[in-house]
Amino acid sequence: MTPSSLILQFYTIGAVKIDFNKGWILKDGSWSPIYINLRALQSFPLVLKDIANMMYVLAKKQKLHYDLVAGIPLGAFPLGVAFSLISNTPHILPRMQSKKHGLGVKVDGVFSKNQKVLVIDDLITAATSKLEAIDELKAVGLRVSDVVVVLDREQGGKKELAKHGIALHPLCTLKELLRVLVTKKKITKTVEKKLLEYLEHV
Repeated sequence: MTPSSLILQFYTIGAVKIDFNKGWILKDGSWSPIYINLRALQSFPLVLKDIANMMYVLAKKQKLHYDLVAGIPLGAFPLGVAFSLISNTPHILPRMQSKKHGLGVKVDGVFSKNQKVLVIDDLITAATSKLEAIDELKAVGLRVSDVVVVLDREQGGKKELAKHGIALHPLCTLKELLRVLVTKKKITKTVEKKLLEYLEHV
């Protein structure tokens, strides 16, 4: 699957939503006229598998080194597991809140201190959830230097991760997504222009 076909798959499964009137509130509290619902991927196993494979190929191309993979809950848990199966890499799950029952662990799965974790997520905006999960992983003695995401909204997340010594590796960006949708006549040039103007002011 190419980046263009990947983006068209997003559109086909209804993951790309645009509304200049009502819009959506993002995790960081900001308003957005475009919402990319990549949680929908879990309902399309073949697409999920293709994307996880693309992420694995990207990780190999970038020569990333890791002992474990962690999908950020809850949105990227299916992606993390799919990546784990394709790459034959053990998967662990950081918890944003420790369990108050059972073992009460902060990170589910089998791991050892100083192992290196590749963090997987569906998209990145301001990197808030990424940093929260990475803090949980580091708290149990694990190391993180790379994050692979499906889509970078290009709203400061990459720079925020870099401040913490972590590199971002996206399959595509929001601007690339818009460019493909215009080329394939899924949205108009006018819509693309309005969305690019929105990105310039956030």
